[in-house]
Amino acid sequence: MNTTNQEYIKSSDRNVGIDVGKDTLDVYVYELDLHWQESNTGEGVRRLVNRLKRFQLTRVLVEATGGYERPIVEAATEKADVQISPVKGC
Repeated sequence: MNTTNQEYIKSSDRNVGIDVGKDTLDVYVYELDLHWQESNTGEGVRRLVNRLKRFQLTRVLVEATGGYERPIVEAATEKADVQISPVKGC
């Protein structure tokens, strides 16, 4: 499913959304129409942070899910100098 248009693809902005679950992290980079899944474990968080470092990130939104988001927020802020905004899910 391609949800982006050519103007966004050519943009240097990189907006990332992370849907947080107890066991998994579903990651989506909007402008690249790129999505993948990582396990919500220490190793999965490390892989995700390393992968996010490759992008010039504009914004990262993380669903606040009963504390399951804390490891990714802390790791990205401390290790990748990525500013993450937790947002309340619907």
